[in-house]
Amino acid sequence: MKKHPPRLTATPQEGNKNKINKNKQQKNKSQKLKPNSQQLKTTTGKIRMSKSGNGFIDLPDNSSIIIPKGMTADAIDRDTVKIEMLPPRFGKKGLAGKVTEIIKRGTTVIAGVIDCEGKTFFLKPIKKQFPFLVYLKPGHLGISTCGTAALAKITSWSSVIPGNIEGEIVHTYGTRGEHETDMALILSESLENPTFEKALIDTVHKLPTLNEDLAIRDGRRDFRDITTCTIDPDTAQDFDDALSLKELPNNEYEIGIHIADVSHYVTVGDAIDLEAYRRGTSIYLVDRCIPMLPEKLSNDLCSLKEAVPRLTMSTVVTLRHDGSIKDTWIGPGIINSNKRFTYNEVDEILKNKKGLLYKELRILMDLAIIMEKSRVARGALVFNRDEVRFVLDKNGKPIDIIREKSSPSHMLIESFMLLANTITANHIAGRNNGVGKKEGMYRVHGDPNEIAVMELVLFARGLGIKTPAHFKKSADILKHIQKSVINLPIAPIIDDMIIRCQAKAHYSEINSGHFGLALKSYTHFTSPIRRYPDLVAHRIVRNMLLNKNTPYTAKELHATAEHASEREERATEAERTSIRYKQIEFLENAINTNRTGMLVGMTDMVIKIIDTETGGMVICSPNKIRVSLGDSITYTLLVADRLQDILSGEIKEKNI
Repeated sequence: MKKHPPRLTATPQEGNKNKINKNKQQKNKSQKLKPNSQQLKTTTGKIRMSKSGNGFIDLPDNSSIIIPKGMTADAIDRDTVKIEMLPPRFGKKGLAGKVTEIIKRGTTVIAGVIDCEGKTFFLKPIKKQFPFLVYLKPGHLGISTCGTAALAKITSWSSVIPGNIEGEIVHTYGTRGEHETDMALILSESLENPTFEKALIDTVHKLPTLNEDLAIRDGRRDFRDITTCTIDPDTAQDFDDALSLKELPNNEYEIGIHIADVSHYVTVGDAIDLEAYRRGTSIYLVDRCIPMLPEKLSNDLCSLKEAVPRLTMSTVVTLRHDGSIKDTWIGPGIINSNKRFTYNEVDEILKNKKGLLYKELRILMDLAIIMEKSRVARGALVFNRDEVRFVLDKNGKPIDIIREKSSPSHMLIESFMLLANTITANHIAGRNNGVGKKEGMYRVHGDPNEIAVMELVLFARGLGIKTPAHFKKSADILKHIQKSVINLPIAPIIDDMIIRCQAKAHYSEINSGHFGLALKSYTHFTSPIRRYPDLVAHRIVRNMLLNKNTPYTAKELHATAEHASEREERATEAERTSIRYKQIEFLENAINTNRTGMLVGMTDMVIKIIDTETGGMVICSPNKIRVSLGDSITYTLLVADRLQDILSGEIKEKNI
């Protein structure tokens, strides 16, 4: 059997360490000016570049080191770099450093537009974080390609033209401003080749269909006669989770949380697995899903369709009427879903207190409410945020925007998925007398940065919110502030500030707990159709049930966790970029009109407003109108340019 694929490695030229050369005379001069410079600490990390040209290295405690513009050398976004810490800067707070070495390049391809100057061809990157041009060797390029959107593979990080890099075109897309072209460009830097190879599709189509009798003989637990349903968005195609309910004596309930058994069809190291590993996750743009698995698997063989028998990895929980857990079971099963519900349908049934499976849905909701209260009581943070969904015409142009709020049915599903993930994490962590704590696949979330929390406390104090002195834990402080503004217009801003206080959740083979959920162990288990770490967790559990060692070494688990975290970051960036693009496109017809928004950020130079209708961030310059964070604002939209990623306006008045 093939070993699990190693962490993706860089190309040869990316792997070379690019030392930043120092002029000896300048170095000696620096030593004279700063005799203690050799004592400054150094550190390494992945650089995050801003549009302004500054870089940032995020630290484990959720603080950041700023790399001022001009001190980033030739590092670009996502490069792993070594930095030398700088002395404290007068009038500036926070840590600062400068890049001294590029350890590993984090980018292999760059999206942009082909530009021509005579017989010289360049690619101009669409990202403002890339302050250079990509010199292209002419080859098959001609004048007709000028102005074409394209993707270039980097071939050299230096160029015959100073300050630039070199590359070659691997894909061309069309003209910028066209929907299909721009969606392809947005996707390209997250996933270079989104199309499944024909050979892989053929392999998937040869997978055997389900044999129910064989599944039972193989020891699967039979849930086919137990009332079961799925609850998903209206547009969902891949149903990877289902819930079943069986009433027991003494006001107890047997809840089945059934997850599509992708691991039955996709084995470690096979062709499907290698491609799923490369993708790491499904990517959701405003108009499409780019799946992690081929459609035959994601939308058919693995999808828990209504009235179709399907294989599952199931977590069965016996709950008392007060929501306490009496017993748990994890193992392979087989289900036959009675009904495919949408979130809206379940909300209507619960609201009207009648309809198909009302009794079962009411019991599930009551238990979910108890679990959510318990979650909050133990210290978990809860955020209810609107989601933006676009209605597009046949040409991909946004014609309407729908702001979707979290509903009771969303909370119902979330509660039971959190329960299954937690039970599974505890199961994995307890493997081999605790060995599983260092050799698993966990979703971890570190404690928030204490300085950021204190800054939020001071900000809240300015709003008249005092934090009780006996609150020592960050979770208690953050929950108190959040609760204090829950019904105020500034609540979304406080939520954002709380989120920024916290570390970024990621995957790890080591169990270090989850701050946001207030859990000692947590994993992702419930979405193996669209998340690779869930598939890994399934395999670990399956081997545990067979009394076998985990199918991965600790080194492979570490590499997989890092790769999955990076793939998640890139997918999230593509999703947000596509939303931002459509927000701007929607507003292009509203230039020179007055609109409303909420003021969410301000400095001496910039005021940030969230447009009420679209959720788009609009940049304004300060004027004589006195405003504060959380104010409702009327502003005039002046510029909406989706190709330049610009929304700007002018504040007209503060709304009372």
